[in-house]
Amino acid sequence: MLYRQLTGFVLSAAVLVTLSSCTKSTTDTKDIDAEKIRVNALLSSSQKAEQLAKTAEQLISVQGFAYANEVADLALQIDSSNVRAQFVKALLGPIMVNEGIYVRVKPLVSKDLETEENYNKAIADLNNKVPNSTIKSFATNGSSDINDESDIQNYIDAMADSFKTIRQFAKNNKNAELTVMTSDGMFKAMQDRYTKSCEVTKVSDYNYTTTCPNAVHSLEVKLNRADFEALQISASGYELAFALYNSYNLTGSVDKLLSLKGRSDVDGKSVIEELLQNKQFATLRSGNGFSKIKEMGSDAISGMRWVIQNQSALCKFGKNKGTNRVGSLFNEGLCVNDSADMQKSLTSAEEMLSGKIYETDIKLTSSYQVHKTTVKPLALLDSPIADLRTVAPSAYDKCGNVVAIQDPTLSGILVNGDANIILTKQSGCTK
Repeated sequence: MLYRQLTGFVLSAAVLVTLSSCTKSTTDTKDIDAEKIRVNALLSSSQKAEQLAKTAEQLISVQGFAYANEVADLALQIDSSNVRAQFVKALLGPIMVNEGIYVRVKPLVSKDLETEENYNKAIADLNNKVPNSTIKSFATNGSSDINDESDIQNYIDAMADSFKTIRQFAKNNKNAELTVMTSDGMFKAMQDRYTKSCEVTKVSDYNYTTTCPNAVHSLEVKLNRADFEALQISASGYELAFALYNSYNLTGSVDKLLSLKGRSDVDGKSVIEELLQNKQFATLRSGNGFSKIKEMGSDAISGMRWVIQNQSALCKFGKNKGTNRVGSLFNEGLCVNDSADMQKSLTSAEEMLSGKIYETDIKLTSSYQVHKTTVKPLALLDSPIADLRTVAPSAYDKCGNVVAIQDPTLSGILVNGDANIILTKQSGCTK
């Protein structure tokens, strides 16, 4: 049910801020004084910002990420151009969106008894089983403000925007080189990463050599154009997924679906008809994902072509391996298994984004025949369906199959406007 899907989506995001934990065998105390840096009259603004950004790096951990975000903000207030602080801020964005998420969803989950019971159990477990910590406070530090579909969709927008920030940071800093010092909380992970960059070779019978990179730099992470290209493509995927998921208005769906819950006389057709009674429901939202695909697609194509052209440096051993790019963010390499095949795929994607029209065959499962048609995929990006009512069923056959919709062109995707012909052929009803 859509209600459970939506509430489940919001609740699952809360896991992002409670899954991890870190322990130390000693009780070391380290004094990190950002205020001392801020008021240091001997430092220029750019020097202050850089030192504060490095301080923020050291605070990135399960317990300190919120403070890292705070210090990165301070660095950017002093020097908004500081790349290191921008990186920290962008990296933490998807986590910071979830501040107070456990409290924020309370009004929403209270609409359904079963969901509320599960929520109350989760809160009880959080209070009684999870150790008191910064992250626990972060997850519960908020007001109960997610009440309806609009609030849910605003939250999902914020998630999309957080990945947009990462994407734009990577895009704007392609030519930058950055070395980040990891915090103490990442020590074990960095040790494991370092170990994987060591190579063992057999010299002769029962004689072996182990070669490892310089351990002096084992706690550092380097970023250059390759890392920023990969980071941009990765962030684009997340941003687009959230944006597309959130492209259409869901106003009225929660209460409507809850009113239909448990009724045995309700089928899919009835649910659709009930939901469409609300005139806002299923209408295209501003900032929808379709509007982003062209720009992001072109950037991804350009980035992948650069990766293909530089395989000798990015994938030295011909496959993902810890020694491909020792010390880099994407240390195992950026490997393309079949460059020629990838180039063909990129060319096809580029043609689609340019507005190419395709002749294609649609297999009719009801008759095992083929319907030949003409499609223009770009039409959905240039002119997204403004109201899903235009593709909602307008006629059914005697078997209950959909045989017609209001817009047989699917907003221009089907150039011949033959959607209803296809639906009729596909139904295969013999009644």
